[in-house]
Amino acid sequence: MVTLLIRIKDDQSTSEQLDELAIDLREVILESGVGSAERRSGQPVLPGTRGVELLEVGALVVQVALETGLLADVIQRIRDWRGRQQVQHVEIELNGSRLVVSNATMEQQQALVEHFVKSTLEKAQRA
Repeated sequence: MVTLLIRIKDDQSTSEQLDELAIDLREVILESGVGSAERRSGQPVLPGTRGVELLEVGALVVQVALETGLLADVIQRIRDWRGRQQVQHVEIELNGSRLVVSNATMEQQQALVEHFVKSTLEKAQRA
């Protein structure tokens, strides 16, 4: 399994709207059969303090099997979802590599996704 960190970025959305978008994207991702997709915990309000665990607004942590087809399917679902929601961009991070899904053409996005999936899986298999 590999861990994807997904962040929804949109300057026009409030924290509440980003939270709703993250919940919606989580449901879309879960339909692909991933291991899990959870909202990402944030940092405590003050270092060294104890309290309620905070959630990072607009962020998800997704566990995906180390398979090219499944990873590509998850990223495609994120691309499709982003297009329907009209958010500025979605960042996907895996093993230190980052892919930003934004306003590139479909052909450009497809080429970037293919390169991202191939290179990050190769990197993960070497580790």
